[in-house]
Amino acid sequence: MPLAIALVILCAGCSTPAIRVAAVGDRALIASQPVQLVAETVAADQASKLVGSGVATSVAERAQPGALQLLLAATSRPEKTGICVELSDRPGQACTRWLVPPVQGWRPFGAMDVHQLTLRFVDPATGRVPYQVTASTRRRKPADAELQRRLLDAAIACADCAGGPLAKATP
Repeated sequence: MPLAIALVILCAGCSTPAIRVAAVGDRALIASQPVQLVAETVAADQASKLVGSGVATSVAERAQPGALQLLLAATSRPEKTGICVELSDRPGQACTRWLVPPVQGWRPFGAMDVHQLTLRFVDPATGRVPYQVTASTRRRKPADAELQRRLLDAAIACADCAGGPLAKATP
């Protein structure tokens, strides 16, 4: 029995980390408006995936009036900070909804980092963010290109998001 427990703990330390996805805002708004990719915030392979899946149009194309801008941000931080997707208005409460809650205390295999990729749809006229999708995971290793691809795929798929995936059927 102790051997089985040790194997379960060992396998838990080696397993592929799950990716969590959360969306905030009005999904219908981004489906009804054109979305223009802001190239400075996106690597070439990420840009081609976003354009190819129909999430946004390329910045090389002519700007469309009333288009939302799509920004991509990727960060890594210690898991003690967590990831908040909805800030609280009440004093003394920093967050009302955690995507990845902060972890305190000792970890059997050492501390992890939380890696996050956020697709933020911005109205350039007002600066307001009507919709945002965040994909995150915890890992001990630094973020690499493969992890960034997996996070972007998860954000586009947006499996748990109301309104379904961000990818649109392309003709």
